[in-house]
Amino acid sequence: MIAALIMAGGESKRMRATLGNSHKSLIPVLGVTMLERNLCKLLSAGFHNIVVAMSEHEPEIALEVETRGRALADVSGATIECFKERQQLGTIGVAREFKDRFDPLLVVNVDNLTALDMKALVAYHQISGAALTVATHFEPLQIPYGEVSISGGRLTRYIEKPVTQTCISSGTYVLGPRALNLIKGDRKTDVPELIDTLLQCGESIAAYQHTAAWIDVNDSIGIEKAERLVSDQFRDFEYWDRTPDCELSALVIHSPSGILVERRAETALRYPGLWDIPGEELRPGVDTPTDAIARKIKEQPGCRNLTPSFLTSFDDLDVSTGKILRHHVFFAHVDEISDSEREVKWIPLDDAGSFHSLSHAAVRALASFRRRL
Repeated sequence: MIAALIMAGGESKRMRATLGNSHKSLIPVLGVTMLERNLCKLLSAGFHNIVVAMSEHEPEIALEVETRGRALADVSGATIECFKERQQLGTIGVAREFKDRFDPLLVVNVDNLTALDMKALVAYHQISGAALTVATHFEPLQIPYGEVSISGGRLTRYIEKPVTQTCISSGTYVLGPRALNLIKGDRKTDVPELIDTLLQCGESIAAYQHTAAWIDVNDSIGIEKAERLVSDQFRDFEYWDRTPDCELSALVIHSPSGILVERRAETALRYPGLWDIPGEELRPGVDTPTDAIARKIKEQPGCRNLTPSFLTSFDDLDVSTGKILRHHVFFAHVDEISDSEREVKWIPLDDAGSFHSLSHAAVRALASFRRRL
């Protein structure tokens, strides 16, 4: 049985030193935690058996898995479970716990965000016959010094802080039974040690080279870079592998009072009972996102003269309905609009992330809008 293991067992010292007390797996990137981004990446690729490895001293991660994580897994027809490490098992040691359950085992790190094709990686491993497959890519690395070339005691070239392309591990692995059996139980094992052991035993290790976008996120600067990368390449990071059930255009309306949201009815076809930003469904084969948002503006009181700008697009799994909804988000600024209607209100932009009755899609849209300001 093929399964995926999300590694979230580190202490997250660098992230906590720059962004507060939360574990890095729970830090949002454009409104979505890194744990959820990795989980949705796996669900999108069709993985139905998912384990999240964490320290037993991180109850917030377990709570996130058992609430939001389980809701996403359930509507995707997948199973998800927590494995709580009583002691630190290193960057790969916990994989041994599943040697009799899963073959092969895909391992991803929660602090890596990537557009890598996970299904293709696993398929490559299965065809290769290798004990272990390591995803690899070329990463630009800047040397912080001036590089010189010398010949015959003479300097012939000087390049200030050159950027080199270095082949690195993408922090994503596929382990077969031979690799899993070589991990020693109840002790810390890191990936380099496992690779050395495999090579000493004469086992083959496959390298899966890819060109997909990738980033390692460990501190506040990493979060900023990740948000920039995801925003610039939203089609690679924000779209699910399968075709969405429907598409809609959504509008972030910003005024001095905050952001306009409207309450969905309990019988609504999307985000029932939640507050959401105004949106209009695209008519399949007829509308473009611009057509749909223009229609919504005409219907929105006090907004008929707005000229919206495109913000972003993303797919969101509505756990209430089990549908994948593709949102094309636009934004516009207004002086003021009356919120006298009972099902419409203004909420402060800075408080939007903590507004408990806000749809997940609205949280994501507003996170992108805050970054745009």
